Amino acid sequence: MKKEKPDVLNSILEELRLLNENFTKFTEARPVLVSPVGSTISSVPFTVQNVDIPPPTSQVTMSGGFPIPVEYREIVNDLLNKKFEIEIKYLADSASFEFGILVPKEYSNSSESHWQTYKEDRRSKVIQNAYGANGVREWVLHVYDNLSQEIRSRVAYDRAQL
Repeated sequence: MKKEKPDVLNSILEELRLLNENFTKFTEARPVLVSPVGSTISSVPFTVQNVDIPPPTSQVTMSGGFPIPVEYREIVNDLLNKKFEIEIKYLADSASFEFGILVPKEYSNSSESHWQTYKEDRRSKVIQNAYGANGVREWVLHVYDNLSQEIRSRVAYDRAQL
């Protein structure tokens, strides 16, 4: 023998059945599409045209297997010059990256013993991802300010020549 459901449950089930039926009829009769303008909803169909996306103007460079954003390279080129190399290491344990600037020997103010020991003049800083290009710009300016006036003049002169 089958148990009867209470009247309250029967009324709820009937309401759900009617809602489902009405929703199905509505969506079959009037398909709802998202309008291409803003976030308004429109029931008028529209066509999407194929748009040719131009290739990027400059190539993404790699640093130890990590891509270097073009914007970061442009910041270094604009504030220092193209002779300065950069490296990025994304840190897995935090939302940040280590940004390193390799100062060419001709611009370095490091001692000869530093060059003999380390074979490079690396200026690195951990920058939070949230700071992005602004953090990179701030660090590049700090490195530039750390150079002597004579070296800054040569960097600026070479920037204009390159």
